[in-house]
Amino acid sequence: MGMIVELISKAVPSQANQKQPVQNKSAEAHPLQGFALRWYNYPQSTKCFAMIVDDPAQDKDPVYYLGYDIPVGNEVIDHLEALGNSVNFNSHHALRIRVYALKDRTNLPPNTTLEQLRRAMEGRIVAVGEQWLSLNVH
Repeated sequence: MGMIVELISKAVPSQANQKQPVQNKSAEAHPLQGFALRWYNYPQSTKCFAMIVDDPAQDKDPVYYLGYDIPVGNEVIDHLEALGNSVNFNSHHALRIRVYALKDRTNLPPNTTLEQLRRAMEGRIVAVGEQWLSLNVH
């Protein structure tokens, strides 16, 4: 069994289904509010993590979040809504959340691009976990 990435509803902690639809009918509430992300079952050689949140169905493979050099011990993101601030939530989105276990830090500067992160991860990836999140906003 490889690395596992779970989407967790804070209202129902046992809820962690792939491609779980999230319904939001309130213009006030953020579609990801009330959800957390966690990952586990990564190799002992892991020194840090990197995360890419994107929507590969969009034309230019938009990236909504890049995280890197996330230390071991920070395997839970409690406020998932912070990852989606750049998403236009007036329609349907299928977000892909990929977490990479890395054997070394990337030491990348702030404002790193996706391509820079991908190059820095080459030869450092020891495991990958993925979760899909389907957002339906009305």
